Amino acid sequence: MAKLGLEFDGSELKKLRTDAKLTQEEMAELLGLSRITIVKIEKNNPSTMKALSWKTITEWQALCLDRVGEERKRSFKQYLKRILHL
Repeated sequence: MAKLGLEFDGSELKKLRTDAKLTQEEMAELLGLSRITIVKIEKNNPSTMKALSWKTITEWQALCLDRVGEERKRSFKQYLKRILHL
């Protein structure tokens, strides 16, 4: 499974989650992760971020994008393009 490494900023996922009006507990349940793991991702815990997979990011994004406004969608997609150098 492809790993993102430390260049990904977990605070971007937090913004997406909070704009989608999902709690950390809800996100954890939907992703099959612990709430503590969600906290570590959102706070950029180095070992957690090193192990973060594209699968988790794409699932997180899919759960949130239908619940947020166009501005947040654009912002997150631009962020992904920037870190992927697209």
